[in-house]
Parts: sequence; structure tokens; C-alpha cells
Amino acid sequence: MIQKIAITFFVIIVAGLLVWQRFDIEPHVPATVLAEQNSQFEINDRLKRGLTIETADNERFAFKIQNSIITLDERTTLVLESLKNSENVIKLLRGRIVVDAPPADAKALADRRDEVIFVDTNFTANVVQASKTSFVNYDFLETVHLIPIEGMVQFSIKKVPEYSLSFLPISIKETPPVEISKLEVNIETGAASEFYKWSDKITE
Repeated sequence: MIQKIAITFFVIIVAGLLVWQRFDIEPHVPATVLAEQNSQFEINDRLKRGLTIETADNERFAFKIQNSIITLDERTTLVLESLKNSENVIKLLRGRIVVDAPPADAKALADRRDEVIFVDTNFTANVVQASKTSFVNYDFLETVHLIPIEGMVQFSIKKVPEYSLSFLPISIKETPPVEISKLEVNIETGAASEFYKWSDKITE
């Protein structure tokens, strides 16, 4: 009898592992509201995968995925496409955000890796890892600005398998032919300086 029970449990465990592998059932990590300004959300609200977040005029918003912090300026729209330990993906449809993905704590376990946040737009795929970067999507111009604040940003044009690295702000024109150019910007004095000051207070 005991042998039959053991065999039954073994079969259930194996079947569960096969289902896990087949459908990529990976636990979702929590995304939690960290700060808000004139927002529909409240601090500590939980955000679900697939949620579209849209800020109105004079509305700002910040949320946390594990130890990474994403802040949104007014008139910004993004989608939480994936919230997993191995793949946190947000899609920026329009507006301005700051993504702060800090390096792993040196005191943590030796096998802990830096957190990674993937930021997609219509035609670009970007990676923030152990760095802090601002993304601006001018959807009406079909142009994306990548502004490294601390460290570097990895970026690529979709359908092109290679990533490039940049420590400097760049502008990417997304309509064919795609153009990448150097960007002159000062986030401390520009039109969005108040947002960056607010974001700094959240991420410091």
C-alpha cells in the first residue's frame, strides 16, 4: 500500500514538472505601488501582469518590481507584459519613465544575479541591468530617447539579434530607415526637470 502511494506521488510530481516545462509556468514576482502623485492608485496596491498603466496631466506614479523601481511622468502609458523572476518586461507606449535596476547586494548570496528590466517599444528592445536609465517615447514622432543616468543601457532594434551599449544619451527614429543619433540633453534643467527631481527622491 505504501509503495503504491509513493509511486502515485512520484507520478504526480513528474507530471507536474512536465506541465511546468511545457507551459513555462513560472511564479510571478510582485509589482507594488511605491509612490504616487494625483494617481488613481494607492501606495502598496498590487499590480498584475498585463495591466496597462496610464497617467494623466499632473499625475506621476512609481512602482517596484523586486528591488527595481520604475517611475512614470505625466501623460505616460506602459504595459506590464511579464513579471517573472527571469523576465520582467514592460512596454512603453508613450511618455517618459525612469528605470532603476540596482546591482545585487554584495552581501547577498554568491549566486544572486543583478536584476534585469526589459523595456520594449514598438521597434526597440532595451535592457536595464545594474544601472539607471530614462526612456522617452514620442509616439507621435515615432522616436525614442534613451538617457543613461547611472551606468549604461543595452539596446537593439527588433529583428536584429545584436545588442549595442551606450553610456551616452541617444535618439532612435523608429520608422524605416531606422536612425540612431547622439542626443544632447540635460535632465537637471530641461522641461522635464521636475519629474527627474521627483524620481530621484523615490529612487535614492
